[in-house]
Amino acid sequence: AVRASRRAGPARGRRRRAVDEAYWSGGRSFEYWSHAACILPVEEWPHFAFRRRAYRARPHWNHDLPDGAYAKVIDQLRAEGPLDGDLGRRPVPPLPAVLRAAELRRRERALMYGEVVCTERRGWKRVYDLAERAIPAAVLHDDLDDRECLRRLVALAGQSLGVGTRTDIADYHRIKAEQFDSVVADSGLVPVSVRGWAKPA
Repeated sequence: AVRASRRAGPARGRRRRAVDEAYWSGGRSFEYWSHAACILPVEEWPHFAFRRRAYRARPHWNHDLPDGAYAKVIDQLRAEGPLDGDLGRRPVPPLPAVLRAAELRRRERALMYGEVVCTERRGWKRVYDLAERAIPAAVLHDDLDDRECLRRLVALAGQSLGVGTRTDIADYHRIKAEQFDSVVADSGLVPVSVRGWAKPA
């Protein structure tokens, strides 16, 4: 599985376009909260069901939304198709910064909940679309329980790192130490000792 930071570093021009095409073309990936905001293989969508459920369980995020505001985001994307961080067609005059920030908060919340997904960036701006339209039907589900999500993510982190401490592997997808402990025995990872390391791996 390919996993990368959302930032493409100093790439410019043709190099940047090649990097973006490798990340985004063909509907092979999506951006979501893993170690940070990361580009992930679309096959990993089900593995983050545990995180989407956790986000939905604390709905306000210190920013209450007006009644109907969340539904408006979904309705706009359904009617207009994918929209970027410029919020689609710019009104004249442009929205004040405080209103633009509020609109982006609505989209970011929908992204965290899994109703909206980022499957492309234009420059640094996310392009938002409905998950039901952008994610292949075969993987568009939250069927895995939390334990199975965590087990798979721990296994993938171990495979990607090759060797790592408890902290290294848990931090790969930003899961809690106790979550790691609850599934590592069933993950297929094997404990080892590494010469010079103070902690077991």
